[in-house]
Amino acid sequence: MIEGVLVLEVMSDTPAQRAGVRAGDIIVKIDGDAVDSPETLVKSLRGHEGKVTVQVLRKGLTKSIEAELDGDSSEGEARVQVAPRIRVHRGNPEPGQGGR
Repeated sequence: MIEGVLVLEVMSDTPAQRAGVRAGDIIVKIDGDAVDSPETLVKSLRGHEGKVTVQVLRKGLTKSIEAELDGDSSEGEARVQVAPRIRVHRGNPEPGQGGR
């Protein structure tokens, strides 16, 4: 099972948009640190300046994206609208998780 944060919207002219983060992406890691809630996303970005690696799950595939943070991002502003939390099951579902 993979936990992450579902991107609902990417604001224009932001580091996320310039890096190629898209609505529908699931952010799972920032610089190797797991992201499992909007709060951990903000904490992962806070204090970072320059380039960060954002690992996303897009259409079932894991993709690494390099993002260049500006001064606003380093203060924890994600500049994306996200859902509270998402869990993704890959491969065979666990018992009770559905899938036929």
